[in-house]
Amino acid sequence: MYGIIIIERERTLKGKEVKEMKELEKFASEMEGKKIKMGIVGLNRGKDVITTTWGDPLFTLTAICDKNPDRLKEGKKHFEKLGAENLFSTTDLDELLRSDIDAVLIATD
Repeated sequence: MYGIIIIERERTLKGKEVKEMKELEKFASEMEGKKIKMGIVGLNRGKDVITTTWGDPLFTLTAICDKNPDRLKEGKKHFEKLGAENLFSTTDLDELLRSDIDAVLIATD
C-alpha cells in the first residue's frame, strides 16, 4: 500500500523527496489501466464520500473499517446494495491495512 505524497511544485526536490516521487511515479505507471483498490476508515463520514463518487472508473471499494460494529454492518449492507462485491469489513485498522488495498480514505470524526 502506498500513501499520498504532497510536494510543492515551486521548490526543487531533494533527497528523500526524489525517492518518494520516483516511487509514486512507479506506482502510477503500474496502476495505469487498473482500478485502485480502496479502503475506508470511518464510515460516519466516509460512507457519504464514497457514495457520491461511486462508479468512478479509477477505483473500486474493497475494504471498510469502523470501530463501531453497528455502523460497520450498516455500511457493508449499504455498499453491497450499490454493487460492492467481496467487501472486506473490520473494526481493526491493522487488519484493514494488511488487506488487499492500494489506498485508504481516512474519514474519521
